[in-house]
Amino acid sequence: MKIFFDVDLTLIYVDAVQDCLRPGVRETFERLIALGHHVYVWSAGGEEYSRRIVHKHGLADLVVDCFDKDVTVPLKPDFVVDDDWHIVKKYGGHTVSAYRELDDNDGEMLLVLEAVNTHRGLGPP
Repeated sequence: MKIFFDVDLTLIYVDAVQDCLRPGVRETFERLIALGHHVYVWSAGGEEYSRRIVHKHGLADLVVDCFDKDVTVPLKPDFVVDDDWHIVKKYGGHTVSAYRELDDNDGEMLLVLEAVNTHRGLGPP
């Protein structure tokens, strides 16, 4: 599947001073790829913003491509991961809680793996 991840409040916590990667993102991307999926990142902030975040957090080796979150995106997502349930409802996928504060115990990315497997008709990862 082509799995699209949103940036702000899904993959990163962001404020006026910093942006921090949500716990478990790299591991989740690695596991999805090991299962044969393709990981993409998109944002309403645009393609370049998405690309900058991916590179800043050392995820470029795992992400196929980055896009502006726009209806004209050249690929149709098979599954989206976003903190905005409207986007998930539109494309299908999994809504994560918004990552609004740093939390080393945040486990939302593990829930993404479960949701992908459920979507594919499989059990827990």
